[in-house]
Amino acid sequence: MLRLFFNRNSLFVKTAFWGAALLTVIFFLRGGWEGLSASQRLLFLTALAQILFAKAVDLYPWYPKEARGPGIQLQFHKAIVPVSYLWLSLILLIWAYPHPLFLLAYNILFLPMGMVACILIYFHFRDPDRAQPNPLGSLHKGALTDGKITPDLGKTGVPSPPPLLQ
Repeated sequence: MLRLFFNRNSLFVKTAFWGAALLTVIFFLRGGWEGLSASQRLLFLTALAQILFAKAVDLYPWYPKEARGPGIQLQFHKAIVPVSYLWLSLILLIWAYPHPLFLLAYNILFLPMGMVACILIYFHFRDPDRAQPNPLGSLHKGALTDGKITPDLGKTGVPSPPPLLQ
């Protein structure tokens, strides 16, 4: 049951995200924007900017296609789960009762996800090694030493330790 609600590839999470997107478009098309005060508009736009940032870093290709493993993209993909639920509840709440304190609370909830994403991006660009993201987590041929040696799985099914890199 938890997998249905919290798996990053769950149909429920994807429906919540795209349902919130559809409700946001409907909110703007029906003129809900005009009923908001300046502070409510600012807080609502800030929340939407944080949602857009979360989705943009999720969609950005951080590694070449031939790289094995998801790297930091996995973290960005996992962050879409809370963003989906928060966005859906935000858009439903803004239709029901758009109080600035609620909008501020949503911005505070979105803020740590954006800060963690910025920290990951910062370290990603500071890393001088542009190797594949997860070479030791794979049992594919040559994953441990860039195609030079195939890991020996032996009887246990566990790869032998990689040779010392020179």
